[in-house]
Amino acid sequence: MTTFAVFVHGLFLMAATTDDRLMVEGRRTFGYLVFTAMWTMLALRPRQVGGSSGVDTKVGPW
Repeated sequence: MTTFAVFVHGLFLMAATTDDRLMVEGRRTFGYLVFTAMWTMLALRPRQVGGSSGVDTKVGPW
């Protein structure tokens, strides 16, 4: 939840930043969006995310 709030804050920072920092702020902001998506997937479907639990959690033909 916190990463999503930081993402939204980053959108406001992008709107207020100068042109020479826009690319840096954009990259940082959309990085938080990626982490928000990863945390959401982990929270909603923890068994389908691979890990070192020793249990076979693979889904699909591979």
